[in-house]
Amino acid sequence: MIKILYIFSLLLLAFSIIKPVFANEDTLSKNLIINEYIEEGNELIIDDSMTNSEQKTIIDEYLANPELESLIVLNASELLDDSVPYEYINPKARLGVNMYKVNNIRNGSDVTGSSAIATAIGEPGVTIGISQTKSVATTISSSYGASNSALTASIGWDVTKSTSVLISGSVKVPNTVNGKKVAKLALKAYPVYKTKKFDFHKMPWYSIYWDLEGTGTAKKANGVEYKKTYTY
Repeated sequence: MIKILYIFSLLLLAFSIIKPVFANEDTLSKNLIINEYIEEGNELIIDDSMTNSEQKTIIDEYLANPELESLIVLNASELLDDSVPYEYINPKARLGVNMYKVNNIRNGSDVTGSSAIATAIGEPGVTIGISQTKSVATTISSSYGASNSALTASIGWDVTKSTSVLISGSVKVPNTVNGKKVAKLALKAYPVYKTKKFDFHKMPWYSIYWDLEGTGTAKKANGVEYKKTYTY
């Protein structure tokens, strides 16, 4: 009897230790995802529940590092919107009319736009900053003749809408960097896009077979990349 009570006590103790791990499993999982970005050194995920001032404080801490020339800031809510639709919308077949379909939707890698959407320039000792909201359009590399409604239904993003991107960061221009005397610093902000790739097929009115017309890429803004360029 004593032995049974001893074993039972051990089981209760073990459960009391293990239970909190299960209770925090979701939190741990989310933290691991966030750390995966932060550990890259120049990527940061911003929580949407934070105020603009709180976001700026964190961004400024990273930009204050004179050796950090690039900082990617991603929108947490946009990261959750990465599902791939399982179905596509297909126009109804009609006699003498071509048919089209968009399928094989898959997530692609994030890309940074080539054109800056905000810029600030200053000399040593001066604090330069950017504080504004930009509307960045969702883009399609090629529609291959498909309508916006068909692309929207297939890809899962409204290809006719834009995304508001908050740009908020500042940095004091240092006198020297790596032993070099700084003449000026340019702080530029570029849109960061998440991407989805898709295949476009066409069935000519005279055929019963689908032909692959090509592959397209959809881009939707989900953050900003800050780039610092020094002139010595």
